[in-house]
Amino acid sequence: MAIGVAAQALAIALEDEDSSIREEAVEALGGIGGEAAIRLLEQALADEDESIRETAEQILTQLKDQIRRRANHGLP
Repeated sequence: MAIGVAAQALAIALEDEDSSIREEAVEALGGIGGEAAIRLLEQALADEDESIRETAEQILTQLKDQIRRRANHGLP
């Protein structure tokens, strides 16, 4: 439940007018991981700031690679 609350707070932060707040939110979502974080990071790919889009793309790639590695090893 705590992750859901954190993801909700970060979803709000992704809407902030301050790009540094949005950037921090993207990075925090990478630390949380999971489906909710992936969905929010995918939304961040449309951010007006190129740096945020790039960071979101890098983190998404890392999270999806982790998911694939776990699946290949039979882990949840």
